[in-house]
Amino acid sequence: MDYSGLPLAKLSREDGRRQRDDRKAAIRAHEDAEKAKVRKRDGACYCRLVPGCVERHLFETAHLDAKGMGGDHGVRTVAELMVRGCFFHHRGNWSLHSKDLRVAYLTPEKANGPIEVWGKAETGEEYLVGRESAVGVWERD
Repeated sequence: MDYSGLPLAKLSREDGRRQRDDRKAAIRAHEDAEKAKVRKRDGACYCRLVPGCVERHLFETAHLDAKGMGGDHGVRTVAELMVRGCFFHHRGNWSLHSKDLRVAYLTPEKANGPIEVWGKAETGEEYLVGRESAVGVWERD
């Protein structure tokens, strides 16, 4: 999505207080709408990163193509490039951010379809953590 056509507001008012930036507000509204689509698709309290994850409280929407994870630097907040995951598998010690987990898309719909999750052993060798047959439905390996 291209936000360059949106009007830019002044950064500060005459009294020195900051004005609301309408362009940033439009970007935030877009991000919130896309994250709501992901919550609806994946469930608000479901970790799609590891089959059988027992976490029940701390859930986040994870960007799968974030710039720190090999994705491009453009607009990355679209539902097809995000999944719901618990905090621990999104940003913990064994997670996407630690590069110990990797998600592979199985359909052209990317994360809107089934995915495979790969883990990295201490030896650096990758192994299949799980594969979905449909969104949220894990196959048995």
